[in-house]
This record gives sequence, C-alpha cells and structure tokens, in this order.
Amino acid sequence: DDEVVKGQLSMYWFRDVEFEVANRHGQGPAPLVHQGFMVVGGVNGLCCLDAYTGRKLWEVSLPQLLADYDGIHHDVGVGDTGGPFCIGGDSVYVKRGAKCLRFELGSGKLRGEFTTPVAADAANRNWGYLAWEKGVLLGSVENQAHNVSPRYQLTELRTESVLLFALDPESGAVKWRHQPKGSIRHNSVAIAGERLYLIDRPIAEADRVTQFKRLGKAAPKLTSADVSGGTLLALDLRTGATMWQNASDIWGTQVAVSAKHNVLVMNYKAVRHNFFEVPSEVGGRLAGFDSNTGQRLWDQEAEGIDPLVWRTEQLQRLAGGECCAGLDLSTTTDLTALVLAFRDERAYLIVPF
Repeated sequence: DDEVVKGQLSMYWFRDVEFEVANRHGQGPAPLVHQGFMVVGGVNGLCCLDAYTGRKLWEVSLPQLLADYDGIHHDVGVGDTGGPFCIGGDSVYVKRGAKCLRFELGSGKLRGEFTTPVAADAANRNWGYLAWEKGVLLGSVENQAHNVSPRYQLTELRTESVLLFALDPESGAVKWRHQPKGSIRHNSVAIAGERLYLIDRPIAEADRVTQFKRLGKAAPKLTSADVSGGTLLALDLRTGATMWQNASDIWGTQVAVSAKHNVLVMNYKAVRHNFFEVPSEVGGRLAGFDSNTGQRLWDQEAEGIDPLVWRTEQLQRLAGGECCAGLDLSTTTDLTALVLAFRDERAYLIVPF
C-alpha cells in the first residue's frame, strides 16, 4: 500500500540465526509476517522471529519440510505449487503429506492436526492448496501422478488438484467439498471477502513429465489454441455453493482479486528466466472480470519485459507515462517481486522494479 509505506526504506535489524533455509534458486516460500511475528520456513522446520527485533521466539522441527525446494534450481517453485504454510488468526498452518498441522503463532505449540477428506487408500491424498480466511481453513487434494518437473523424478512438489475443500479449524469438521469437472491448478485460486474464486479446466497433459533427465528442460510452450479453456467460478466461502460461473473463453492459469475494486484479474504465470516453465503457460494476455457477477470487463494483450534488455529509447518512451506498482504473484521469494505496470498502446508492460 503506497499510502502506508512511503519514503526511503532502510535496514531496521539484521540477525543471523542457526536455522537452515532453502536455496533461493529453488524458489521456496517467503517469510510470513502477522501481528509482530515473522514465520520463516526452513529445510527441516519452521522458525518464528520477533518482527520488530529479529529475536528468535520458537522453532519447530519438521524434517524435510522444504527439502524439495532446497535441492532444485529454477524448476517447480512456490509460484507453481502454492505456499506450504500460511498464517490464520493466532495460528500457523503447515501441510505435511496428507495432513495439515496447526501451531500456535505465539509459542509454536501444536494445537491441531487435520487430514485431507479422502479415503485412506485413495491414490490422491496429499494436501495441495492451503489458505485460511475468516475462520475457514481451505485445502485441496493433489494430483499425485501429475509431475511437471523435467529433472526431478522424486520431487513431491505438485501443481494440480482433484478436489477442493474447506474445514472448520476448531473442530476439524468438513464444511464443504468442491469436485472439479477437470482440474484445479493451485495458483488459479483466490479469495476475497466471502467468496473463493477458481478456474476449473481440463488438465494440460502436455505439462506432465514421464521421462526425466538430469539436465532436462520443459517442453516448448504451447499456443493458446493448443490449451483447453475452462470455467471461472465464484464459490461461497462458508458453504461452497456456486455464486456464479463463466465458461466463455476462460484461458488463464492464475487469478488475483481485489475486494476493494470488485475486480478479478486472470492471467498466465510470468517468469523472468529461461530455465523452466510448463508448456501451458502461454503468456501475453490479461483479462479483468466483475468479481460480483463474473462479467468480463476487459481482455487485452500484455507482456513482461526483462529490464536488462530494455533499450534507452524504450525507457524514454515510457518516461512520464501512467504507471502502477504491484507484486508479481508468480513468485514471492524476494524483493524482485515488486513490478511496475505501464500502459503502452494496446498492452500493459510489466517491468520488474
């Protein structure tokens, strides 16, 4: 919020603690801050610091928590899988296989344990998407067979789910289940107000990898004509009831929503390197929808540009133009998530800051 954060930014504190974090090239989850607590994910656990002083408050051992993010290099990351932990109210929630553990934010004490609402012998059991909103714990059941990493056969990181559900975090009771007709990509879910938004679309079989190589790379990108469209839905957060749906030219793989402006933005995931991206992330397009009705407001071309390859004349052309600042939701690993958006003729130019 540029009305709250202004002026020069400087380092407030620095502290080096004995806590192993994942290699940054693995694109793991960023620390989460809430009510003066900063929760950091590590290779083998969680650590909580006082956000004002950097003093270590507690640490929980969770062996191999971020091991898959630590041993890879520009492959599947948190921008594809969604975060493995979240904060809700006075608690931290962490997914571990088929379970989700609830820890007290102030002390690290274990307060609860939840399991995905499927049979114990089901082929798909692991917890995928994870979020907490307004006293509701959200989760999904991962598609275990859909591995999109071209190099890491043994990674447990998954990007698609076969079921979405909501739990009461106090009792553990299932509030509702949503069975998609196709598949739910983890970064195609967003929450605002009393609604949850998602894209239900056929799974992109071209993304799945069955032949792994040490130096393997993702297959070439598909064209938009090669990727099946889906349905954009709004569900009631507390009941799971469908509030509206739109199946007209729903091409995106990500959504973000603003409750303040009642606008939902659909896009593709954007990356600023050539190491890895699943073929179905076509790119080059943005669309906006009325979040109350699902009506399309606008749809246009958009491109992301690496500032290292910008020419002087390109920068001069944008000088003095209208510009907005925001966060690149495809990655939350560091401050390079800050981007600037310039309107340029028919398209928006998204520039890393």
